[in-house]
Amino acid sequence: MRCLIYAKSSDTQWVKDSFPGLEPYLLKIVNKPLLEYYLDLASLMKIHQVRIASDTSVKEIEKYFGTGSKWGVDISYTLSRPEDNLKSVYLKNLSFCKDTDLIILNGFFFVEYDRNRDACSEVFKNRDSCIELGKRLIFIPQGAALSDMHSDDLDGLLVPREFQDNVSYYKLSMDILINNNKKYVLPGYSNEENAFYGFNFIFPHSCSINKPIMIGSNSRFLEHTTIGPNTIIGDNVIIDQNTDVSDSIILDNTYVGADLEIKQKIFYHNQIISGLSGERIQIQDNMIISQVEQGIMASFFNIFVQRMFSLVMILVQLVPWIILGLPYSLLFRSKRVLYLLDKRGTTIRLLCPEKMRDHLFGRFLLRFCLDKFEGLFLSVIGKLYLVGNHLFPDSAPNRKLTRDLSAYKPGIFSLVDSIVGVEKGYDEFYELEYINNCSTRDNIKILFKSIYNRLIHGK
Repeated sequence: MRCLIYAKSSDTQWVKDSFPGLEPYLLKIVNKPLLEYYLDLASLMKIHQVRIASDTSVKEIEKYFGTGSKWGVDISYTLSRPEDNLKSVYLKNLSFCKDTDLIILNGFFFVEYDRNRDACSEVFKNRDSCIELGKRLIFIPQGAALSDMHSDDLDGLLVPREFQDNVSYYKLSMDILINNNKKYVLPGYSNEENAFYGFNFIFPHSCSINKPIMIGSNSRFLEHTTIGPNTIIGDNVIIDQNTDVSDSIILDNTYVGADLEIKQKIFYHNQIISGLSGERIQIQDNMIISQVEQGIMASFFNIFVQRMFSLVMILVQLVPWIILGLPYSLLFRSKRVLYLLDKRGTTIRLLCPEKMRDHLFGRFLLRFCLDKFEGLFLSVIGKLYLVGNHLFPDSAPNRKLTRDLSAYKPGIFSLVDSIVGVEKGYDEFYELEYINNCSTRDNIKILFKSIYNRLIHGK
């Protein structure tokens, strides 16, 4: 038996509108892409060959599923035209479809099944006529044609379920999490009923987690957050302190701000969607909700730009450093402090701005950023960023703080340096804000604002 998946785009416009940038067939339902449920069903029915036909592009789908070896199936891909109907797609793939029993999954829908019911794997065994379930799931026995189909409910073993908007998507997700999480292979590990956890998610003791719950990998909850019940948290999600989330879905790579109460909502990057009405609101304030930008901390372009700026600053500061900075550094060795360079606890000894502010000469050097000069060489060789996370002094609390951060790439300049009047004790908040929203463009802004603050305000 083989399976043809017709991934047509005609009924996915609502997905594109609500979740821009996301391939519709990779929309996650309880942290699992829709197409992956299709492949699980194919594997359950002992289907080893699957072809995915798309009328837009298979690039993102192929990137995610590859050859299908992870799911125990052999996946091939093909393109169709937007004006094609199911019959023409079938005929264009006739060499794949003929000479075997065939199942067609037609379009964007969900198939309800139960992996624990043995009858599901043999539901089409010994059937010799074409069967159609809601025009979505079609069975064609070997030697038959795509015609003379009759409807059948197959005793409820396989039930096509439509979801055509945000409300039906929300209801489907909640129904699986709360009532039917044993029917499907869901991601994460589960040591207790109605609780599914990904890997490397971090939460403090003050965080409350309530079932039913699903939490993706590499997610982080801050102090005094309440997560659940009836909540789905995707991968790479950060939820800031004092925020309560219940009856909601937070999709991958989303930052949720502090002091919020979230109920019956869908969060996706900078969009908030009502699970009851489907209404969408786009939020411009990155402090409330935003996208966690992947890879910028280590992108080649970001590193290249930072190293070039470091070299320029070395050339500008070289003479002032030899005349003023070097004598100060030799005479006032007590003004140096060990700073953390990474999560492993590697340290470097540099001049401490707080100690330099104790006297006039030190404050003069600070105004021209000469305390940063030695760090510029570390930036050029890649041990420090020019702009990155705050460079924390080596101490037990700071070691814990850097380990808890989802990323810690310390820089000579940081977001805190670019803000006038920052209150002491808010370092972690600004580090999360930087991690969540940084970009090469933002790094350049932070650099120039930090230098401006030094020159004008002596910060």
